[in-house]
Amino acid sequence: MPSITVYDNTANKAVSVSDISVDNESYGYFGPTVSYDPDENQVKLNHSYTISISGLPGQPDTSYTTKLFSIDRDSAANH
Repeated sequence: MPSITVYDNTANKAVSVSDISVDNESYGYFGPTVSYDPDENQVKLNHSYTISISGLPGQPDTSYTTKLFSIDRDSAANH
């Protein structure tokens, strides 16, 4: 099983992760699909997060950064 870490760059703290799973029958033949559940009480709107994945057999370790945001349907329709 791979190791998944989620780090809240805005609050400077780690986020708990559970339910890590790997599916090798992925959509589009892109290789394994990794899924996980971050603790919903620790994930905040407008915070930046770095997600790191390691230990996936046959794949290099990787990480990416993302920021959570909300899309307001009314304001999106006006832009």
